Amino acid sequence: MLFSEVKPNNRLQIKCEHPDPSKRLVRGIVLAVGDESLIMVTEGGDIQEIEKDQMLHILIISLPKVLSDALQVLKNQHERIYQNEEARIKLRADLEKLKNGVHDASFLSDFNGVGATTRLTASIEPDELKFISKGLTYIFGFTPYSNDEIILEIDVRDTLEYPQFVQERDVDRILDTHAPDVIQIIKKQFSYSTNTKLIESKVMHENGDFYIVQSSYQVRIPISAELFVEMREKIRQSIRRMK
Repeated sequence: MLFSEVKPNNRLQIKCEHPDPSKRLVRGIVLAVGDESLIMVTEGGDIQEIEKDQMLHILIISLPKVLSDALQVLKNQHERIYQNEEARIKLRADLEKLKNGVHDASFLSDFNGVGATTRLTASIEPDELKFISKGLTYIFGFTPYSNDEIILEIDVRDTLEYPQFVQERDVDRILDTHAPDVIQIIKKQFSYSTNTKLIESKVMHENGDFYIVQSSYQVRIPISAELFVEMREKIRQSIRRMK
């Protein structure tokens, strides 16, 4: 029998590679089948996962009815436990969302621009505020601008090796050649901004012969108590599209 033919509830005998000799011959009922492994309820009442690339031989078998029925009952109970665990995980995730909603509501009742930048930084995942895409490092931060606008600061960095660097001679040459230029990408992804501009490009020494070339951008974004949750999601989606 091929692995691709295995279905839940099959009664199988599987010979497989395993460091524990007692687990090299498995007989029982299939609980679940994944892309690369299956899970069985064994004749001994245990749960064993078997990786596809560990399997040596798969054989459909018949079990004594009393044993087959008992394994079916045990398998069904494991399914119920798994379903309950999935439901519990979802409920806990929903609970966290509700807690965050209360936190948002508490802030929005006293909305202000400074608080908006702090809340944005705290509620957007760290790996979305700094990441590498197409060889460039993106770093995002928020600063207040007014009570109805904030500034999204975006630093975009490239790293290059430049032996015998001389500040007065090489800075302009490096900036002309290597300074990241992504302003059109930023304008496209943050099309709802009221103003997007390049603030500066500069060269910073990293270590040895390696230098960081950084372009810094500012994106001005409208914000208010009414718009905050919607705008946060827009910002999050815009950042994700830049990854």
